[in-house]
Amino acid sequence: MACSTIDCSLLPTPVEVYIRIADEETAWLSSQCWNGGPCNSTIPPPTPDVPTEGTGDTQCPGCIGVNNTSCEESFVRCNPEERCVDGLAEVVQGTRDTENFTNFTLRVKGCSDITDDLCGLLATPNIQIGNIVFRQLSCSDPDPIPDNLNSGAALAAAP
Repeated sequence: MACSTIDCSLLPTPVEVYIRIADEETAWLSSQCWNGGPCNSTIPPPTPDVPTEGTGDTQCPGCIGVNNTSCEESFVRCNPEERCVDGLAEVVQGTRDTENFTNFTLRVKGCSDITDDLCGLLATPNIQIGNIVFRQLSCSDPDPIPDNLNSGAALAAAP
């Protein structure tokens, strides 16, 4: 659980969103807006209740890349209520003025339950939620799975 310094009126509380990058692989963010009060980032994050596989007839490119602005894509099947997300973020750990400071770049693509409002907010460059600084984010409708690829094995092998 991360605490956000963004004006709380801009965010749903809590912020919970997932991006499924492949079957059984999901990245997720959970953040609480504290309205200027003390931030208790030691609260354990909730265990997300996210689908591990898509059941719909649409797909998105899916991948994750650490310390890279790109990643090797494969297609991931989406659920009917999901959309495609392509995000680039910097994850900051520690305080910049200390020797415990580390940061890394994270590229994530996949099927997500992100809302229009949250996508619009996070698409603004350099928005920070907790220790994640969103550099780029785009959301789009998933593509239909071609009839000749509409099976799990064929989908995973698609170019």
